[in-house]
Amino acid sequence: MKYFFALFVVALFSCNNSQQKIKSVSVGAIDYKIIKRSFLSNVNTDATKLDTSHGYFLQVDLTVRNNSITAIKFDTSFFRLINDNGQTFPFSTQMNETMKNFEESLHDAIIENQKEKHGYIIFNVPTIENYKLQVNGGDWDKERTEIDLNNLEP
Repeated sequence: MKYFFALFVVALFSCNNSQQKIKSVSVGAIDYKIIKRSFLSNVNTDATKLDTSHGYFLQVDLTVRNNSITAIKFDTSFFRLINDNGQTFPFSTQMNETMKNFEESLHDAIIENQKEKHGYIIFNVPTIENYKLQVNGGDWDKERTEIDLNNLEP
């Protein structure tokens, strides 16, 4: 009976792992691990309510690892959000600044060399649809890639 229970626990763990939809990419010396995305019509954080009547906030939960030999300051220039038609959507500076007060936003985060940081980036989007997050290794003219945000845990 003990062997059956152990086998069941291993099978359950394996099933849960296979359904996890985390997406990881490396661009230059930076590793991006996208954990989930959420569409929000407003955000209420510690009595601060930011709301958009012209669409949604798209919050992307991610971990960024700096594999370089120097610290990197992350800002809006590391991220671009596009839809399937190629339209670019703005980084929500106001929302990211608010979240920065709670140490959750990656906006203006400094990540030391060989360290990682978990947090959020937030964009204003007009509709709930499929979006791609473009990321770079510190310079858009060099290395960059797109991460499809569809099929992530909501």
